[in-house]
Amino acid sequence: MRIARFTTGDDPMYGIGQSKDGCDMVYGITGDPLYTEIRPTGTIVPLEDVRLLAPVIPRSKVVA
Repeated sequence: MRIARFTTGDDPMYGIGQSKDGCDMVYGITGDPLYTEIRPTGTIVPLEDVRLLAPVIPRSKVVA
């Protein structure tokens, strides 16, 4: 399972990247997976139709 942040021209959202029938697809999920549980939205988009974004929303600081 690969979690990605992406846009299709609308608001950015998170999704899970998986292969289905030999095609890479992105399945939309709600919220920020760093802070909330993963729940599917029902949105399924081919990977070639999305623009991948930075994996995290810019925050004021990062603690590692």
